[in-house]
Amino acid sequence: QNGLKSVTIIGGTATDADVLSTAVVVMDLEEGMAYMNQKKNVEAMFITEDNRIYMTTGLKGKINLTNPRYTLAE
Repeated sequence: QNGLKSVTIIGGTATDADVLSTAVVVMDLEEGMAYMNQKKNVEAMFITEDNRIYMTTGLKGKINLTNPRYTLAE
């Protein structure tokens, strides 16, 4: 188990997003974040089992949480 509950890909086509989300959800958080931060014109949001949200560089500061169960990771 890698500790990830969900991965959301933003950008590209639906097919590209599906392929990328499938690829990174089997990686651990650090590996998936590093991989996605190298991609151009695509961002990712990772939610861990403890409801912490990690975002690639291009999403930081653009997402506002409205559900208190989740927290943004630094």
